[in-house]
Amino acid sequence: MNQLTTAAFSGVLFPEVTERLIINTTADDTPIFSTLLAMGRKVTAGSPTLEWWTVDADARATAINNAVGYNSGATSIDVDSAAALRVGDVIVIARTQELLLITAISTNTLTVIRSVGTTAAAAIVDNDPVINLGPFFMEGEALPSARNTTNVKKTSYTQIFRRSLELSRTAASSTLKTEDAKTQERRKKLLEISRDIEHAAIFGEPFEETSGGKIRRGTMGIRAFASVNVADGNGTVTEPELDDWLSQVFSKGSRHRLVTGGRTACDVVRRIKKPTMQGRPEDSVIGFKATRYQTPDGEFDLARHRLMTGATDTELIAIDLEGGAEGVVPDICVLTGADLALKENQEAKGTDGVADEYLAELGFRWGNPETHGRMTNVAVSG
Repeated sequence: MNQLTTAAFSGVLFPEVTERLIINTTADDTPIFSTLLAMGRKVTAGSPTLEWWTVDADARATAINNAVGYNSGATSIDVDSAAALRVGDVIVIARTQELLLITAISTNTLTVIRSVGTTAAAAIVDNDPVINLGPFFMEGEALPSARNTTNVKKTSYTQIFRRSLELSRTAASSTLKTEDAKTQERRKKLLEISRDIEHAAIFGEPFEETSGGKIRRGTMGIRAFASVNVADGNGTVTEPELDDWLSQVFSKGSRHRLVTGGRTACDVVRRIKKPTMQGRPEDSVIGFKATRYQTPDGEFDLARHRLMTGATDTELIAIDLEGGAEGVVPDICVLTGADLALKENQEAKGTDGVADEYLAELGFRWGNPETHGRMTNVAVSG
């Protein structure tokens, strides 16, 4: 890793210098923020309101909804949801492999032709998984009706982050054994504001509040956003249970995830799964170490998060940093002209001392909630 020396903190800290310092020196405390920076996931926002659209593709699976099931000759079949099914679609009963052609739909009741493939019709039981193979067209068929995907608007905000340092003139002019006091304070305050941003990236919720007569905004954190693939580990987690959760997480988006969490939760993963690789090639750029694991559905890099303690010590968060066809990739949105940088000489006129301030206004967009996930109560390995 290309570590920056303490001299980097003594010069003018423009945004690009500050960014390098974060990636190289605070990544152990800010793995999410640092990784997004290292991946170049930073864009300019022209407004403090961050809006983006995700595309929810048609569901490809549902299940049989009839307690007594159906015999091999039944042609009227109820499913949990037919919202994404159309006349002309062929569905397969996953357990029996029988193919059924849909000829009519009434709410969640399907009229079907049984066994249109080579697999014979067989009895169907309640909760049998049903997979939609998509439309099968007849020769000379007219233009089919459009199958529109659902666009869902997501909203977050930029948040103002500030950390100041003040030194008397005497302290600012003093040199310590390793570095001068001003450089030391700059280093400490950069770590503090980086942690502030990382906390927001994890725990934040979007809001606008005006009780003080001016607007105060909060940005969206990944815990609030990752509301779809949520599982309860119930204290004791086995490898199949972990893989089942990861299978849900990997069902959309890319085939790679960053999984981070508290010490207890990460220790559980390390005990029940065997790593395939220690560290990633880009670790030398990002500045923190991760352990890579392989699953049938994709791979993930596990990194313990120092800021996830207490109630979140037994929690895992899976983040799709690479995105996929279902929506935009996660990124950091910086309000125009408000990138994180050090503003020097902010002391009041006539003050016998110096004051600098780190200041930024930024927020997070997380792409599609269906590509992320959370597992809670991961305390003991089964």
